[in-house]
Amino acid sequence: MRYIPALCAAFAVCACAMQGSVTRAPDQPLEVAPFSRPDGAAEGTCWDKTDQPAVERTVTENVIVQPAEISSSGQVLSPPVTRVQTRQVLLQDRQITWYEVVCDSDLTPAFVEDVQRALSLRGFYRGAPNGTLDAATRGAIRRYQTAEALQLADPGRLTVEAARKLGLRAIPSLRG
Repeated sequence: MRYIPALCAAFAVCACAMQGSVTRAPDQPLEVAPFSRPDGAAEGTCWDKTDQPAVERTVTENVIVQPAEISSSGQVLSPPVTRVQTRQVLLQDRQITWYEVVCDSDLTPAFVEDVQRALSLRGFYRGAPNGTLDAATRGAIRRYQTAEALQLADPGRLTVEAARKLGLRAIPSLRG
């Protein structure tokens, strides 16, 4: 009986920690949350980002704690006293790069078919355009964006920049 309050507290902590987490089947695409966009981004636009961690290096060096004792004739009476010191050196700061992607709601079968045709014309997609955003289409998108040196955190997710380069302007966020 005395463990019940502790168990209740543990469950409450777990419930708070899990609040806001989303469970999904492994084959479902990960939706970008509507609040996941950079400051100043227009409402109704979708964004993704690359998050490159900081680059650090561990440096180990001997530090003189007490200098050597040297006689007036130049003879070393006692060697220097040193200690090994290890520290982290920051080589590059963390870098977060935001880029606009085509929203999932805009990836209609007609638009995906246009994407497949455009990628096919450029040699990145093989097969008949079917309007399905399948593994072959995502692979073609990834290969195209890689070849064009475009941003891609989620390989296979079509960036607005890539859609524009493909000549696609059929959805509201691409018009302009």
